[in-house]
This record gives sequence, C-alpha cells and structure tokens, in this order.
Amino acid sequence: MTVESQWGIPSDKLRNGASIHFDLVSPDGQLLLKAGEPITNRLLEQLRERGIQSPVLHHAPRFRPEQKTAALLSNFPPEMVRQIQASMESARTSVKSLLTSLTNKEEIRLDVIQMSAGQFVVQAKRDVAATLAVLALNGKVADSEVANSLANHSANLSLLATVMSTLQKDEPIQSFEIGLAGLLHDCSLILNDEWYTGQANSRDETARKRYRRHSIESADLLNGLSGISKSVLAMIQEVHEQADGSGYPRGLTISQVKPGTEILNLADAYLSLTSPVQGRSIVPADAISYLCLHTAQGKFSRDALQLLTTSLSMYPVGSGVELDDLSEAVVVRGNSDAPMTPLVRLLHPSHQEIDLRVSDRFISRPGGPIVKENQLHHHEPKKCAADLHSKPPSTIGLRTCFRPGRMTSLRRLRRSLLHSSHSLATTSHQVKIS
Repeated sequence: MTVESQWGIPSDKLRNGASIHFDLVSPDGQLLLKAGEPITNRLLEQLRERGIQSPVLHHAPRFRPEQKTAALLSNFPPEMVRQIQASMESARTSVKSLLTSLTNKEEIRLDVIQMSAGQFVVQAKRDVAATLAVLALNGKVADSEVANSLANHSANLSLLATVMSTLQKDEPIQSFEIGLAGLLHDCSLILNDEWYTGQANSRDETARKRYRRHSIESADLLNGLSGISKSVLAMIQEVHEQADGSGYPRGLTISQVKPGTEILNLADAYLSLTSPVQGRSIVPADAISYLCLHTAQGKFSRDALQLLTTSLSMYPVGSGVELDDLSEAVVVRGNSDAPMTPLVRLLHPSHQEIDLRVSDRFISRPGGPIVKENQLHHHEPKKCAADLHSKPPSTIGLRTCFRPGRMTSLRRLRRSLLHSSHSLATTSHQVKIS
C-alpha cells in the first residue's frame, strides 16, 4: 500500500489552473492548498511574496484497500468474478484435502483437484484480465497453518501458469496439465516438518538437501494415481530447474526439461517475489524488472518471460501505480502489444479509465499490490508457514532485493530496464531481452 511521504517541488513548475492530487504545504508545515483544488494566480503570488521556492507535496494514503478493489473489479461482470473466486477457493480446498490425506496416510483422491485445473483453463480463455484481477486479490496471507499457505501458493501458481499457457495458444490439454502440475508440485512439503520449525540458519545441510529433492518426492507420492500423466509428473519434478542448469534437483537446462516446465518455473519465481511465504515482498512491477534482469543473465526462459509480460504487462493487473500528475490508479488490463502502457482506472472520484497506450499520460512509478484488510493480521510464532523461508537457491538470489537499502537500487534497475534500448526493447507483441 502507499505509505505517507513528502517531497519538494520547485514553485516555478506550478501552473495556474492545474490541479494537484496531494496537499501542498510550506516547508514549515503550513497548508497552502488542499489536494484536488486548482492552483490559482493568488497562490503563486503568495509563494513569491513569502519567498517559498520549493513548497512540499504531502502524500498520505487516501484510498482504502476496498476502494482499490472496487475500482479493479468494476471492469468485469460480477458473475464472472464470482465464478473465478469460487474456482480459486475450490482449488485451495482441494489441495488442503490432499495435504491432509498425505499427512494421515489416507487414500488420495484427485478428482476435485483435476476439476479445479480444468476450470482454470476455461476461465483463462474467457477473460485473461478478469482472471488476473482475482489472482491479484488473492495475495499473501500470513497463516499459522502450513497447509493453508501451501494451498494458497499452489492455487496462485496454477492459475498464473494456466494463463501463460493459454496466451501461448497451447492445446487445452497442455494448459490443463501445466495447471495441474502447479497445484500438486509442493505436496510433499507437508511431510517435511524440519522446514517449518526453528530458524533458517539452524537447518543443517541434510535438511537443505532434502528440500531440494521435494519435487521428486512429490512426484513419487503421486506416481500411479489415476489421472496423473507422465508429463505432469515430469513437470512436477522439474518446476525448480533453471534455464541455465543452476536449479535443482538435477541441474537440468531448458533443453532438457518437459515443455511447460519453464512457464511454471518463472511463474513460481514471480509469486515468490510478490507473495513470499516468508519475508518482505516487492511490488509487482519491480518483480517483473528483476526477472527481466535474471532472464538476460540466463536464469529463466526468454519465451516464458515474454508470456509473463504479455499476460501481466510490466505493471501487472491489480497493482497500484502513480501517474505523471501524481494521481493514483490501479491497473485493470494489460496491453499485450505495449506492456509498459496498460489500461488504468483512476482512484479519485471520477474513476476515469485511461488507455496509456494512446494517452499522453504516463506512469511515473509503481505502487504496491492491493492488500485486503484481513490479510494484515499477525501469525503464531510456532510451526508457521512464514518460517518456510526462501525457496531454493534459484530464487534466493532474486530475493536479495528484500534487504534494507536495496529498494533504491531496484528502482534504478527498473528505470534502466524499461528505458534502455540495450536492456529491454519493446516491439509490437514482444518484449526482447538483449
């Protein structure tokens, strides 16, 4: 969410008749102009008379999370949103049921999970933006139940990977299998208690090695069950393999993995940055930029990155942004042929929708994702999903930007990626990494 902040603006940049969406105050804190009111010649004269050369824009959060949610969802038919939300809840519930069965050594049934994967395919084909909007609202929830966290992440991964597969124009059966692998890939983690207790630095190398094998263990648990094809089992085993061979468990390169794995790998990395089970998250736009950098370095598939930016845009659906006039907006749809210029809806009373591809307005900086009020609660310190810590070595490097003091560098990185033709070239229907 947007935090309270303030910064100076040269008085010679203020123009008569222009509106400012934040309070204008003097350097000593006196209110000069309320947010939303137009600048007048009288105000400009007062600034000159008082010798104020750099008044201060005071930016305090003005929009509650539910207002951003309403602005986002107003772009889609309510019934469609309800259906997608119901599918997400069904997917989470079915994964939790599977985890319970594994814990209690009961018979495993996958029919409901398979139904959820099939529903995701249908919904992604119907409206990608509506699907991504619901995904944006299904953010991180700190929870004392490990199963809840695993189920939430698996549902998010399945839906995002299904959208990417759909945009790649895969056959429905391929999209279904990719989504199914996303729902099932972490199921063995419920049996690895050492990854949920104690501190990360207290875990020995034996525990770390076992963690790096959890995708193989997940596939072994599901092998032989009805409805699980060999291709699904292969993708489950290979979710954490990196394009350059630096992943795990086997260190396979992109040419050695099952088609579809590279989609799951990149989608998992994106969600680990924006909705981690432990530690600080970063805003979606910065996560995309960071993945661009690591793709240029060979970590991820370039084709998969193309699908991610096509589906989410450089400013993902559901994320907040700030425009050049300091007004706040929420991204409601991406433009596949211009990932840096999505459709946004203003959050002030006009709720105007702006297609930045054809407008002279532009995004000055990203804001945070939409966070529901009930997602801000604390969690229990013992046996908590928040103690799962970093996903594997493949994403540890990506998450160094979580450290204090790194966000300024990340902002510079995003600007460099978005505006340097040597790093990121935006062309019709394509984002290319040089």
